[in-house]
This record gives sequence, structure tokens and C-alpha cells, in this order.
Amino acid sequence: MKNAQKIILGIIGIIIVAVIGIWGLTQNPASVTNNTNVSSANINANANSAAQIQTSLQIDRQDSSTVKVFSVKMEKDSTALAQLQKVAADNNIPLEIKTESFGSYVDSLDGLKGGTDGKYWMYSVNGKTAEVGADQYKLAEGDVAEWKFTK
Repeated sequence: MKNAQKIILGIIGIIIVAVIGIWGLTQNPASVTNNTNVSSANINANANSAAQIQTSLQIDRQDSSTVKVFSVKMEKDSTALAQLQKVAADNNIPLEIKTESFGSYVDSLDGLKGGTDGKYWMYSVNGKTAEVGADQYKLAEGDVAEWKFTK
């Protein structure tokens, strides 16, 4: 009988270990799922910050006033015109944009209307005059857009 008792105790032990193991396995998926959700949230947050770029914008009225300089965080692939619109809206700077068959252009900025004394608002990026309209020029990380009221 002692052998039978040992066998029965062994079987009971195996059953207890199996039950604990199965219970443990059913508990892990919930915590793994939560960790996955946290990881997904972190990945999405990193993707969102990676989708933004840091740029600068300068407004030069070409008079005795100080050049206005702004640091602007933009969505990746934003245009120079979108950057100007954001700065104008965020800083209560008057801005009028006209759209013609060739594209959009700045008609008036910071109280100065294009055509006054033969001057118009022109823009450059990183010191180089752009070859496309501001509504088509896509900014990159670190770009500096400068708007000048000039002939």
C-alpha cells in the first residue's frame, strides 16, 4: 500500500503543479497585452514627434524696424506658406494671401500690402531665393524661411 500511496501522492502533486501552471499561463497574456499596448503608445508618440520638424521664420519689413524672428515646430512636409500662416495666426500678425492660376502668394503681411512703392513680399529659405511658390516649397528640419518686403 505504501507504493500505492506514493503513486497517488505523486499524481496529486502533478495535478497541483499542472493547475498552478495553467493558472499562471492564463494570467500572463493580460500583462503581456498591457505591455504591448504601452509599447504601441510609446511607438506612436515617437512616430508623432518624428513627424514634426523644427524651423525658423523671419519677417523683415525692410524699414528701420527690427526683424521679427520665430521658432516654429511644424509637421513634416509643411510648406513655407503654411509656416507663415501658423506664425501669423499664433502671433496676431495680419496676413492676406491671394490665390491666382499660378498659385498662392502673400498680398499683405504685418500691415504692408504688396505693390506699395513697388515692393512685394518675397521669401527665401536658408538664404537662397526659392524657385517655387511658398505654397509648394516643403520645409525640412532646421530650415530658416525669411520674408522680405522688397523690390
